[in-house]
Amino acid sequence: MTKAVKMHWLAVLIGVLALALPVRAAEEHKPQPFVVLVGISDYADKQIKARPNAEADVKALYDLFT
Repeated sequence: MTKAVKMHWLAVLIGVLALALPVRAAEEHKPQPFVVLVGISDYADKQIKARPNAEADVKALYDLFT
C-alpha cells in the first residue's frame, strides 16, 4: 500500500468517527440512581447484638424509596 492510500483510509476513518461520536452522545440516557438496601438480623460475631427487625426495616425503606 502506498502512503497516499494509507492517508486516504486514515482520513475516511477519522471522518466516520467524527460523524459517529455526536450520534452516540445523543443516544446516552439520563443517569438513573440505584439504592442497595441490606438488612442483617444475625451476626456471626456474638458481641454484636441481634437486630430482629432488620428485615422489616429494610422493607419499610424499600416502600419509602419506591
